[in-house]
Amino acid sequence: MKKMLEIDLHPEKVQGARPENALAACRYFLQECIRQQAFEARIITGLGLHGDGTPRLRTRVEREVLPAFQSYLKAIALEQGGAVIHVWFQSQARICPKQQALLEKERSHQGWVKKQERLMVAWQRYRQAQGYLLEDDLRKAKLKANQVLKELAPEEPLCQEDNESLRAGLARIKALLQSLEG
Repeated sequence: MKKMLEIDLHPEKVQGARPENALAACRYFLQECIRQQAFEARIITGLGLHGDGTPRLRTRVEREVLPAFQSYLKAIALEQGGAVIHVWFQSQARICPKQQALLEKERSHQGWVKKQERLMVAWQRYRQAQGYLLEDDLRKAKLKANQVLKELAPEEPLCQEDNESLRAGLARIKALLQSLEG
């Protein structure tokens, strides 16, 4: 018997505590369920007890995530007083190639969005490092520059806490970021 797939969308279980992170994780989870040809899955949204007692996350999952997967779903039910959304998937044989192409397009778009977000954060850290260098706060400049290097180019040597090393490192980072954008 197959183990039922499930995802817990509570803030402490999903990377990033924002509801948007939980919704993105839910979308990815459902795509993986479809890819793995799962028969059923559970989405744990909670009851909203950590907030004001209203199940806002469940409502957003129902309104913003599930409609995109409607053609893949056979049935949806609430469990545990609405804290869990139980979904059953249609047989994979019933999913047409056009639907599969749409799923792949969505997956590709999500990868592009994630890359753009990483670049935006890297550019922000680069500019912060430049600002700290101008203020002669070499420690903070080194930290910001090395954050970018560790994430985007772990094979590159890290910056040292001196003007020359930081200027050279920032030049490498700028060239790297420009190459990743193009």
